[in-house]
Amino acid sequence: MNWMKTGVLAMALAFCAAPAFAQGVNNLSGVWQGVFWGAGNTPTSFQITLRDDPGPGFSGSTVETNNFGDVEAPFLLATLQGQVQGAQVSFVKTYDGTGSVSHSVSYRGRLVSDRRIVGTWSLDGASGPFEMAR
Repeated sequence: MNWMKTGVLAMALAFCAAPAFAQGVNNLSGVWQGVFWGAGNTPTSFQITLRDDPGPGFSGSTVETNNFGDVEAPFLLATLQGQVQGAQVSFVKTYDGTGSVSHSVSYRGRLVSDRRIVGTWSLDGASGPFEMAR
């Protein structure tokens, strides 16, 4: 009889924990560290600070190593707008002109945990992988 109570309790806890985990995964607020691979498979490290917006949206800002802008700027800065639906994450990063870089890049990825996102960036037919973690 005791094993039955334990089994029912374990099932109830698992059922209750699943929505809490799903809610936690959709909370992207915080500082993330990441890398994307560009032309010639060159890695570029970045830091993103994300803020959850009402609904499925989020916004943020990035700072990344300058691997392709004017050499006078050690870092490139950008803002981003995105959304998360379930495990799918998408956002557009728009560079602010630092280092003479001012284009936008689309990112699509998936949450592999509440602390890691992997996916692909794309720009004018070019693309490559990215990953980020907190």
